[in-house]
Amino acid sequence: MRTGSRAGARRRGRWIRPACAVVIAGAAAWAAAPGVRAATPDSTGFVQIDSVFSAAQSPTIHPGDWIGAGYTFQTTGAHVAQVVTFSQPTLWLQVECQNTDANTGPIAGTVQIPLFGGPYPTVANAADWYPFTSTPAVYTDGFDPLTYQGNLQAPDLCSGGTEWVNAEVFQANVGSTDTTDALHVRFHVETTSGAIDCGNAVQNAAPGVAGCGSTWAGQAAQSSSAPPVSSSLTANPSGPGFITISGSMEGDYKFNSGDWIGGGFTFQMTGAKPAQTVQFNGATVSMPVSCASDSSHTIVGTIVIALSGGPYSTTSGASDWYPFTGPHSDSTYNDGFDPADWQGNEQAPNLCGGGQMEDQTGATFAANVTSTDTTDQLMVRFHYGPHGNPGNTVDCGDPSQNTPAGAASCGASWSGTMNVTPGPPSPPPSVPDGIPTLLALAGVGGAAAVTRLTRRSRVRA
Repeated sequence: MRTGSRAGARRRGRWIRPACAVVIAGAAAWAAAPGVRAATPDSTGFVQIDSVFSAAQSPTIHPGDWIGAGYTFQTTGAHVAQVVTFSQPTLWLQVECQNTDANTGPIAGTVQIPLFGGPYPTVANAADWYPFTSTPAVYTDGFDPLTYQGNLQAPDLCSGGTEWVNAEVFQANVGSTDTTDALHVRFHVETTSGAIDCGNAVQNAAPGVAGCGSTWAGQAAQSSSAPPVSSSLTANPSGPGFITISGSMEGDYKFNSGDWIGGGFTFQMTGAKPAQTVQFNGATVSMPVSCASDSSHTIVGTIVIALSGGPYSTTSGASDWYPFTGPHSDSTYNDGFDPADWQGNEQAPNLCGGGQMEDQTGATFAANVTSTDTTDQLMVRFHYGPHGNPGNTVDCGDPSQNTPAGAASCGASWSGTMNVTPGPPSPPPSVPDGIPTLLALAGVGGAAAVTRLTRRSRVRA
């Protein structure tokens, strides 16, 4: 468990003091930004919260360990019942190798964690922090798996060595059916859970297991003055390396509320096959859902599963399908079973009043692909499911549950392949230097007025 401290927040002789951001935005259409940036800074409901660490304060991560990240929000003002959606919520971790001086050494890489965005319905007059399991008292604050909306295993950015987290950046565009009252928003990141996926309620059982109780970053007051935004497409169709693939490989796919469902992708090099680093930005799998009891098969909602997108490092000349579990090749698991290929997994929501749900039309995968090789194409395929539903209790992305050569319920058929020419890598959001500052862009007559947070310390709510 990480905790912040006043002593640990000292940096270059200055205190990092908590600040807050207020975003007051007019009605404007939301659009996905190109490249690796997820949320849209000049659009409605934009929020950014940063955490910067001193050398003594920097969290450490190890390759293969689980990293969990997420957010909560609290209603303010009239506390009206509303439906809140976080579009393109994303966490970036800026990483250095431990054999360098934290915050002054070279950046080894950036880990991007896409987060599930809701929608989240609230109750009138509630003072709770949403989302939560059953009631807020079930889990200790900071432990609830529903507040770990994104979970992935740490990549190896330091040749097997320990990695330092220099800074964290959370971004999202927030929409709500209440466009008057602000929302309080906070985020957290857990880097010490080891083999435990903190977003998995089976592994992280109430009131919360050791290693899954991360400290909240300071709050930002966030106006939600945009209507609810669809998160069904988080990739940017106009951006570089855009790819979308549709398929109905699972046929009439049935599942129950609470069943584990997921999606994922693999890619294979073509052409000269140079060693490269590949990133899938804004990757999602979308499944339209109807109720099995409805003979007309009316669509009642779309489940959008956010997928972790890498980065993935390849070996020159390799013909493997990446990513894979194992040191040398993709043969550790049966094809379609590998937890590394289930980059997004969640427990199904209740869209049919407790009844069985079904997907009769198939699913759609979308992403913006970038690579250090922008000449040679990549072959991409995706899957969803898995076959084990209804009644699947296994998180197929968890290697402790889905062990070699693959849990019986974790197989799924691959789509056809599609080639894509990757775009160039884009830099992550920058973490501003200096003491906390509020930068205000005045808005007039419905234009956006944005006050951005910079340089936060970690504080308990």
